[in-house]
Amino acid sequence: MQNDDYIPSDQPLEGQSSELASPGARFMAYIIDVLIVLAVFFPILFLPLLLADAGIAFGIMATIAIVIVQFVLLGTRGQTVGKILLKIRIVDARTGEHSGWARLVLLRSIVNGILIAIMGPGTIYFVVDSLFVFRGDHRTIHDLYSQHACG
Repeated sequence: MQNDDYIPSDQPLEGQSSELASPGARFMAYIIDVLIVLAVFFPILFLPLLLADAGIAFGIMATIAIVIVQFVLLGTRGQTVGKILLKIRIVDARTGEHSGWARLVLLRSIVNGILIAIMGPGTIYFVVDSLFVFRGDHRTIHDLYSQHACG
């Protein structure tokens, strides 16, 4: 759903309409999120050569910090950094309200991440899940199962 500003009450402003985020906007938000992780993680690959154990520890802490920030934003705002930059957020398809921490962080992020990790990046699941965004309602497999699992 497209939204210019986060509304703490999770209710649309009077007269404000929400529209579905385009597949392109969703993809760009994902790319931004991946680039943020890579911007921190990629230099860390070289830090161990320079700093030995301190570089590895820094890399682990920085990666954990990014994940925590993204999960907090997702759980509280329905947005990641990429979604904030593109002014989109995840809402419940039925109500238009914030979907809740369990649905957004546990199901959409962690369970989906585990499925991709188990099956390996580039697997049929990842490809099919990603291609579902081109449906009329722009909902992916992880959008669908996270909504049904939480009611």
